[in-house]
Amino acid sequence: MSHPVHRLPVLSEEDCRQWTGTILALERHWRQRAPGVDFYTLGAASYLDGPWDGKTYSTARDRTNQLMASSFCELYRQTCKALSTVLGAVDFHPRLAMPGFHLFAAKPGQQLLAATAEFARRGGSVHFDLQHKLHTSLWQEFQHVGWSNPLSFTLSLALPASGGGLRIWPTQTTTTTTTTTTLTPSDPGVGINYRIGELIYFTEPLLHQIAPAVALQPGDQRMTLQGHGLHCDGTWILYF
Repeated sequence: MSHPVHRLPVLSEEDCRQWTGTILALERHWRQRAPGVDFYTLGAASYLDGPWDGKTYSTARDRTNQLMASSFCELYRQTCKALSTVLGAVDFHPRLAMPGFHLFAAKPGQQLLAATAEFARRGGSVHFDLQHKLHTSLWQEFQHVGWSNPLSFTLSLALPASGGGLRIWPTQTTTTTTTTTTLTPSDPGVGINYRIGELIYFTEPLLHQIAPAVALQPGDQRMTLQGHGLHCDGTWILYF
């Protein structure tokens, strides 16, 4: 079955090990996003922290953007270079948070919390990426905006021994915040396996979830760079 998810090689495995080390060294800046579970973010995330002009988001953005830019300058450069080869010009915006990280990992010197394995086994929520709607008032400052083709991308830096990935439902569509059909167990979707150092992206509303993880081990790590974007006046504006 064909699907709208594309792959781009970006980093070597050694590069990924080095960036994972940088993330671990910034452990004090991780934000736990599920009580009792090793699910953290590094950076301000629109879907968790709200619209760009809200206090929660703006505070998180201002607190983390300088850290992210200084700590991950080369990672952003390589990511932008890869995306620009297929999408054209890409850039960041000072009123939006830099692309950030999803971290399913124990903090340094610890093992995964007991509830993390069950959390991972269920997989993520089934959803469309609609973060761009939280920033509508900002996009309206541009003349030409690609509202119908929001970008989402994931760059895998570390994965569990049993692997990790995405589950998608390519036939599901949306014009607002809901699907047009109801998912049932007879519709399992399509699995997309991640590869360390590889970026996957799509540029249309796509129903998906973080794929369930099986056989999670105490020392497993799942660390991914996450980003979204909207095409504004000829340039893809990237954010988290």
